Amino acid sequence: MFGRHLSETKYINWRTVLLSCVLPIPLPTQAQLINTAKQYRNIDKDNTGKIDMAGYAQGDLWFGNDDLMTPDGTAKFDRLGHLKTTLFSLLCDENYTIDYTDFLLLFSADSESGMGVLKALAVMTGEQVEWPQYIETPDPSKDVEQASSHSTTGAVENMPVKSAPIQLEQLLRVISFNRMPTSSLKLVQEEMRGVFNEIQSQDGTADISTILVHPKSREIVLRTPSYQLVDYRALLLEAISQDTKIAERVSQPLV
Repeated sequence: MFGRHLSETKYINWRTVLLSCVLPIPLPTQAQLINTAKQYRNIDKDNTGKIDMAGYAQGDLWFGNDDLMTPDGTAKFDRLGHLKTTLFSLLCDENYTIDYTDFLLLFSADSESGMGVLKALAVMTGEQVEWPQYIETPDPSKDVEQASSHSTTGAVENMPVKSAPIQLEQLLRVISFNRMPTSSLKLVQEEMRGVFNEIQSQDGTADISTILVHPKSREIVLRTPSYQLVDYRALLLEAISQDTKIAERVSQPLV
């Protein structure tokens, strides 16, 4: 049932299950994630990467109830408002602070993992990120004139793309998020370091568009599993409907 969503360690990360449990919830756009990140960075005056409950409450998340009153004047339950507080309680550390970058990376998840990783890159860079127009590397045996419009990486040449510089530390954080430090992850990190060293600028950064068209780094980004939004509740309900033994093990109804 959960096999295709398990990591190489055969475990499911509890944060992804938590995210599934709070559905339905509006998923943020890149612009909303960038805006929230900017708010929390401004609140984080000491640049620690963490904020306490007071700082967290100051930030405007991308969800909320505009109208909490019914037509007859009865107050509605503010589910999303309470959810904001609950999320902090669940994700804060022993010092009652929260790593707001990790928080936003968690909510970068998308039903299409490729779009989710773009959201994660946007969180790190503060710029909206798009997939550059990409076509497979032309066959050298084909007409040179036909192939001349494409680079050796497969990117369409002379296509205007928005520049978004990223540091190696930021890039590694995106591809390593919510993953256990296994030997395969270390290998992926080393491969990404190699690509970064190959394409980095003199200021020590690399452009996102170049990373997304380089064959090796593009594959690494596309295979990053951390940003695939999975509805575990729906999967469990499906399993219960198909196997009565599973239903007997569930102590509380999933409603």
